[in-house]
Amino acid sequence: MPMTNVSPNLRLLQVMLAPGDGGAETFFEKLAIAFQESGVNQLLVICRHPQRRARLEAAGCEVIEIPAKGWRKWLARHAVSRIAEGFKPTVQLAWMSRAAHALSRRSGCVNLARLGGYYPLKYYKSCDFLVGNTPSVIEHLNGLGWPVERMRLISNFGELPDALGDVSDCRVEFGLTEEDQVLLTLGRLHVNKAQDVLIRALPEIPSAHLLIAGEGGLREELEALALSLEVAERVHFLGWRRDTAALFKTADLCVFPSRQEPLGNVVLEAWAYGVPIVAAASEGPAWLIEDGKNGLLFPIDDVKACAEATQRMLQDTCLQANCVGEGRSKLESGFTKPVIVQRFLELFEELSED
Repeated sequence: MPMTNVSPNLRLLQVMLAPGDGGAETFFEKLAIAFQESGVNQLLVICRHPQRRARLEAAGCEVIEIPAKGWRKWLARHAVSRIAEGFKPTVQLAWMSRAAHALSRRSGCVNLARLGGYYPLKYYKSCDFLVGNTPSVIEHLNGLGWPVERMRLISNFGELPDALGDVSDCRVEFGLTEEDQVLLTLGRLHVNKAQDVLIRALPEIPSAHLLIAGEGGLREELEALALSLEVAERVHFLGWRRDTAALFKTADLCVFPSRQEPLGNVVLEAWAYGVPIVAAASEGPAWLIEDGKNGLLFPIDDVKACAEATQRMLQDTCLQANCVGEGRSKLESGFTKPVIVQRFLELFEELSED
């Protein structure tokens, strides 16, 4: 990765207090590692999460864990303030509501929060500036009364650092042959992610196996649905996976059926790994994907259209190649690691000079 322009005065304190795993947590790790590669002087404060700490430290990041689950989340502000007192940051960057609520105002320091969803503003009172990763998030914040001059649109990047997974082919692990067509979907097993739509479409895609990477409260319900539709032998529930790069290498096609999706890291990652993408036309995918050019879109909750779009992409190798190429071009136009890192660094410098 080319060196970016890093101010020698920048001291970045990043705070991520979410206890679980998900899209925002994964991008936090990606961006923190990218900052580290760029030479940013940073300190990361996270909720206790040994695996996340190990991954970040393996990439050279300095990490401090604090207790922030349950009632202890109310003590997080004191812990973060104490850490900041020693580190003396020029910029504090919070990830989501719990972290933003833990920030305190400091002389000579600007407070930012990065939002990837439609959150209320009550937790962001200590922030000077907000970063949204899609136009719809920016519009949401402005609709709640946050002034546009104190916001910036900076999206995500698609590349995965080496620290977050290998690139081996997983077909042997799942008992698949080279002839099997493999669909991949990633996300929490939650109603918003609409894995049920894709499972319902699978009887109309008889040649394909479906890999579902994610965990959540709907697992038993989704497993029962696959059994009732007699496709259980072709649906593989993988749980939460860190080897995202390996899963993309295994897949012939990525399908992203989310009912609600402000951005959709999966779209960017599919483009980065050269995998064709089919997605429901929720907020983020509809912003990123030009239907028929760099992917295919289908109406939200439309099982038949999902099956038809998936079959069309699987059967048309020219369409696959065109979508992969155009997806790579869109990625390189504004969603690569160097571009996104530079935009953050320019914002940090701009705000520090105000």
